[in-house]
Amino acid sequence: MLRSDRARTWSAEQVVGWLRFIGLGQYEANFRQNSVNGQVLLTLEDAEINDDLRLRGHHNVVLRSALAMLNNAAGHPAPSRVVDFGLWGWGHEDICRWLDFLGLGVMRIHLQRVGIHGALLFPPSPLAGVAGSAV
Repeated sequence: MLRSDRARTWSAEQVVGWLRFIGLGQYEANFRQNSVNGQVLLTLEDAEINDDLRLRGHHNVVLRSALAMLNNAAGHPAPSRVVDFGLWGWGHEDICRWLDFLGLGVMRIHLQRVGIHGALLFPPSPLAGVAGSAV
């Protein structure tokens, strides 16, 4: 299970799984080639993201946004800041299947370009995953 408060301990394969979840799976090879595990992921610098991992445009913004969330949770593992990706919402492919169901599959290409995932469309409630909550 991927939890944000344990991101520092993620293996390279767990990082790749997280990339797929946030819609950036096309960069798997770049992350593997650079041996990006959780420790490395949380310390990536701009030059590494741009030059070594070769993220561009909106993908760069998606990664930076997701990294900010991970760094926040990893640095402050209070229960309210921990993100359990099992409870986080839909991954990118889930969003694409939902669009197909709605007859809006033509929008898939646009969402692929920007790496949209459930947390961007449907932010989780602060009570998500809290015992006894009705969320």
